[in-house]
Amino acid sequence: MPLVSVLMSVYNGAEYLEDAIDSILSQTFSDFEFIITNDCSSDKTGEILELFANKDERIIVIHNQVNKGLPHSLNAMLALAKGKFIARMDADDIAKLNRFETQVKVLQHNPEIGVVFSDTIFIDNEGNKMFKSWRPDIEQLLDCLPHYNFIPHPTVMINKDNTAQLLHYNPNVGTLEDVDLWYRLHKNGVKFHYINLPLLYYRINPSSVQKIANGKADVAYYKYLAALGLYNNNKLYVYKRLLLKIGLKNAIVFIFKSVVPFAIFINIAIARSKNNGKLQQLSKNQS
Repeated sequence: MPLVSVLMSVYNGAEYLEDAIDSILSQTFSDFEFIITNDCSSDKTGEILELFANKDERIIVIHNQVNKGLPHSLNAMLALAKGKFIARMDADDIAKLNRFETQVKVLQHNPEIGVVFSDTIFIDNEGNKMFKSWRPDIEQLLDCLPHYNFIPHPTVMINKDNTAQLLHYNPNVGTLEDVDLWYRLHKNGVKFHYINLPLLYYRINPSSVQKIANGKADVAYYKYLAALGLYNNNKLYVYKRLLLKIGLKNAIVFIFKSVVPFAIFINIAIARSKNNGKLQQLSKNQS
């Protein structure tokens, strides 16, 4: 029986899927099963998954006949998972080769910990490294829940022994299924552990950047990257790589924002998130 069950759901993710799977199969820690759901994709996702499954017996592929969405797919995979530890992965990210080894050691040496997660390095659509993620210390980031989420879902590994009664995803909270889970676990006394090292390359996928309109997809994408750079205290990257790509007006706005002290900038972002309707409702429902 495997020690770790890795869960990944894919919907039309063929473009980056092979790199994501290779990064898991190449882990220095190998005692795992890899459960992957093809959530009714219309691209070559299903073909790619079957090719990998035929090469590596650790891979278990589920093909949804209709698109069920991430929470439903994750819950179905949780019901099948045999491992004591549950690891998440996304189909456009790349795990560092020592990710599982590092996280398993933490959970094995500290059985009281229920959830372990790490920092990330952001990469762009072409796989170029951009900058390291920023987050406050463990106490502060947990205090921010559910108003602001500093816990990257695809870096998480969970000990089922400490979370079994709570370990399920709520399909009724939109795209906040991960925030909902972290909040419920924290509220019920589950211990979180933050590894202050990047164990995942987190891809900022253009297809996931919302509100791209009027044929200005590139500008919208680079504006998003610039905002991400400011939120993660990487102003130099924004200056060197992005200002010329987002247009003069946008560049002036970002230069103005960048002179604001970083701590104030983050506090403003958290305050804004508290006014987000979905997060407010989530907090209200869980209180």
